[in-house]
Amino acid sequence: MAERQQPILLAIETSGDACGVAVSGTQIQYAAQFDGRYLHDRFLAEIAYRALRDIGIAPEQVDAVAVSAGPGSFTGLRIGAAFAKGFCLTSPPVLIAVPTAEAIAFAAQELTRWFPETPIVVLLPSHRNKVYAQEFRFAPAPSIGSLELLDSAEAQQRYDTPDFIVVGPGAPLCPAAKTVSLFNRLDVRFIAHRALAYWEEQRFTDPATFVPRYGQDFVPGQSQKSR
Repeated sequence: MAERQQPILLAIETSGDACGVAVSGTQIQYAAQFDGRYLHDRFLAEIAYRALRDIGIAPEQVDAVAVSAGPGSFTGLRIGAAFAKGFCLTSPPVLIAVPTAEAIAFAAQELTRWFPETPIVVLLPSHRNKVYAQEFRFAPAPSIGSLELLDSAEAQQRYDTPDFIVVGPGAPLCPAAKTVSLFNRLDVRFIAHRALAYWEEQRFTDPATFVPRYGQDFVPGQSQKSR
């Protein structure tokens, strides 16, 4: 049998309402995604193993598991991390933790062909009327700004202008900015594409110690029965 020339990556997106799995190498071979809350714990493992089965890949053939590392939904990130860690601890794959905002920004990088000097801003909604914001520049050289937690009104005041390309689920906050709806959602293919760059750079994470970037502390809702 000829030696395989490209890695097999199993990518997972659970940082928000989307529950998605993709299998890729240099190209996406399989992608499936369901959008809706409370689906992750029920469907993630089933989707992942079905994806591998449908394209004839055994779990032990997977070279890396790439997981959306946050910030995002506490519950979604926890479920994705638990599955990825378990897969890597019981099989050969390495773990690739891909920051969620970074995956979206690099997917949207193609927009800078038309607006080369315009920074890309990723907005990820949080709770309590706040959003995570992160700026990315790709010209004259790539640079990644720090991740900030802003009030929604502050983010809108800062970025709702044609001087920015705004993407991510929080992009509707800024209707005056340049945007493309394709990049305004969480998509497992974004994780898969960014993970390939991490694979080539050997940027791996120890599954035993990996913790997603949850962002804000988890605050459980108050039960109606307790009132």
